[in-house]
Amino acid sequence: MSFLLALLLFAAPEWPQFRGPGSTGVAADDPRLPTTWSPTQNIAWATPIPGVGWSSPVVAGNLVFLTAAIAPGAAAAPKPGLYLGPLPPKPTDEHRWVVYALDFDSGKIVWEREVHRGVPPQARHAKNTFATETPVTDGEHVYAYFGNVGLFCLDRKGKILWKRSWDPVSTRLGWGTAASPVLHQDRLYIVNDNDTKSYLTALDKKTGQTIWTVDRAEESNWATPYLWQHAQRTEIITPGTKKVRSYDLDGKLLWELGGMSSITIPTPFTAHGLLYVTSGYVGDQTRPYFVIKPGAKGDISLKPGETSNAYIAWHLPQAGPYNPSPLVYGDNLYTLMDRGFLTAHNARTGAELFSKQRIDAAAGAFTASPWAYNGKVFAASEDGDTFVMTAGASFELLHKNTLNEMIMATPAIARGSLFLRTFSKLYRITNQSAKPAAWDRFRGPNGTGVAETGALPAEFGPGKNNPWKTPLPPGHSSPIVAGGRIFLTAFESGAGGEEQLLTIALDEKTGRTLWRRPAPRPRREPLDKRNSPASPSPVSDGERVYVFFPDYGLLAYSLDGAPQWNVPLGPFDNSYGMGASPILAGDKVVLICDQNRQSFAVAFDRATGRPRWRTPRPEALSGHSTPVLYQPAQGPAQIVAPGSFRMDAYSEEDGRVVWSTGGLASEMKSVPVLAADGTIYINGYNIPDNDPGKQIQLPAYAEALRQWDANGNGKLDYAELTDARSRKYFDYLDFDKDKALDAEEWRSFTLTLSAENGLLAVESGTGRVKWKYHRGIPQLPSTLLYRDVLYMITDSGILTTLRPATGEVLKQGRIRGAADNYYAAPVASDGKVFFASRSGVVTVLQAGGEQEPLGQVELDDEIYATPAIAGGRLYVRTRSALYAFGS
Repeated sequence: MSFLLALLLFAAPEWPQFRGPGSTGVAADDPRLPTTWSPTQNIAWATPIPGVGWSSPVVAGNLVFLTAAIAPGAAAAPKPGLYLGPLPPKPTDEHRWVVYALDFDSGKIVWEREVHRGVPPQARHAKNTFATETPVTDGEHVYAYFGNVGLFCLDRKGKILWKRSWDPVSTRLGWGTAASPVLHQDRLYIVNDNDTKSYLTALDKKTGQTIWTVDRAEESNWATPYLWQHAQRTEIITPGTKKVRSYDLDGKLLWELGGMSSITIPTPFTAHGLLYVTSGYVGDQTRPYFVIKPGAKGDISLKPGETSNAYIAWHLPQAGPYNPSPLVYGDNLYTLMDRGFLTAHNARTGAELFSKQRIDAAAGAFTASPWAYNGKVFAASEDGDTFVMTAGASFELLHKNTLNEMIMATPAIARGSLFLRTFSKLYRITNQSAKPAAWDRFRGPNGTGVAETGALPAEFGPGKNNPWKTPLPPGHSSPIVAGGRIFLTAFESGAGGEEQLLTIALDEKTGRTLWRRPAPRPRREPLDKRNSPASPSPVSDGERVYVFFPDYGLLAYSLDGAPQWNVPLGPFDNSYGMGASPILAGDKVVLICDQNRQSFAVAFDRATGRPRWRTPRPEALSGHSTPVLYQPAQGPAQIVAPGSFRMDAYSEEDGRVVWSTGGLASEMKSVPVLAADGTIYINGYNIPDNDPGKQIQLPAYAEALRQWDANGNGKLDYAELTDARSRKYFDYLDFDKDKALDAEEWRSFTLTLSAENGLLAVESGTGRVKWKYHRGIPQLPSTLLYRDVLYMITDSGILTTLRPATGEVLKQGRIRGAADNYYAAPVASDGKVFFASRSGVVTVLQAGGEQEPLGQVELDDEIYATPAIAGGRLYVRTRSALYAFGS
């Protein structure tokens, strides 16, 4: 039986607001994101946009939203640069205010909706427009704010659902408005700082009705507010001239801070658990940075001579920008000055990395905020030039990309594309020589479980959007996709009745078996009933495929199945059987071999199989976490490998430990997830007695011998332990099965019983734990991070969705219609999240924290393997077959 999937109700936004998720301007690395472009290079489309506007585009699903104001006659681009006048007079002719929706793939204007028509109620600066505020979207609606004209809510088809207007206000020297709205849960927040009456207001996003309004003792400013979510609370940060103020979600003042410049424009944001607030009006001597710790209250202003206090981590008095918002990328804070200079500081301490560096001798003024991805920092000038710089502690200009038209709008970034607005056009720019991230290892690109490879079908099941189904021998390895082939491992009975280990290659388009290669099997290691002799997934670099069989070792084949090399490994002593998959790092194949004793990480040369390095993991016990790669701004890649009680990062070059973090459970089976901001999310669960407050604290070995070694044999026998819970777990830690614990076993025993189950958010590079969460933690399925939501499903089917910034729970409950065990990890693409249960039910949820079901399909066999996504298809392996779902 199968259920057809319902149509996607709405798409979770990928770039929902000004400067994107979290207002950071940072996008996840993606080979499709461009480094170089021109009017004829790497341009997917360039769509003329009628009217004038400096609002940024926002992206949700297949739609890109943009606003503009249209006046009679042809508009001319203003003069670039910093100047006060002459300012244009207040218009007297009729204007039209318009919201556009463009098709993501083609750039075609899907709809154009006029939301207001009339004479502008105020003047504006020559470089400002009447459509400078960036809209915000929740995926279902778009909210377009046009300052003195009003706020308009439209659905995805362009229907106006409600609108609001306010009395027109005057702004400094008639410069006009620019601060964008922000959205949090069911409320919209708008700051309007002006020369008439300044205010902050909260509106119901469903109706537009005012929930509350607070007056602000401010004159004109143009800073977009920021919703700061941290472990203690959520607060609204509003920079101003007189004060930076923080309000709670009901409009109550929480804290305030003086010392800003006379005009504030940059948007606040957070990184490394800190809040970054700055202003730098070019006519002032005071152009400060304030970096603020969570939990502030009251007046936290610095006293004369102070550079920090209880709530201000650090302060710089003359380093702030005027128009562009700053950027934290990795450990570095980059500041783009309006006149074409770039500075860098340590984001945690404020220590200067490099002083003002002129980006280019010919570079003019800069208004758009910088952005970053793929290890590079980008800055677009008003002249239409985008400068590409290396992210790091020293300045290096790599490229200059020219579009020959004025740029003042900050771009949007989504699904491997850069959306850059010039005075007359919106460009979608993508690296047209790059292929989408391949599903070339366990859980796909760097173990994320996410691959935006194209539209997945809204309906599927056996025989429905099902190009092929290929019978397979059993095995728990997940499929990987590389070079037009799908690779898996399996086992089956051979001619003599003995089980045979197999590597299998299928044609990606047809599912036809291209080749099968047997592997030696000198032994049969004990396995948990949930495990398989073919559990580790292959990995491929597009030239070879590498497979690991715990009953033999590591083998390499060409994509056509020709043996390349093999390395015997083991035997292993893992309580459940080995399960970690190999990964690629640099020119090496890396494998984590955790077992009861003598665990290690090892690297082999990709081309030859020659050992490159081997590093002991002395604390690691039985587990099978597959590692991921973290690339710092400088230096070699790091292999982030969870293990018992700790997570280590190894240098890809030589295997040395670069940094570590503690606090993990004793058995680690999940894959860590690396976010674009460098946060690593890792879940671990061992036994119920590892839940907080239930841990067993045992004495040191010498004291334990004194208390319990009744027979004086220098060990702790099973019969000598009287605690029921200690006896319950005794066999798991009695590694040599002699019914007694020696000093090493006792140490592992005490660490295991005192460890804590949990989901941790860890800062890469330092190992600092940002937050922990302890309810509903899975043992086997890995956590998924997709479109700013964390998904965590337990082995028994309890799904928790959380905010990645804070660990705040959005929803927790059992997946409807699929009460079952879950051993496969969730995967995501195209606004959908896929969960595969052991009995063969695939549940599809709409991306977002509310766990909205789109449908379910019931397959005909059990599922243990994590699905794969590639080329617009979902690949699901059951115990007896591989299904391809898609076009």
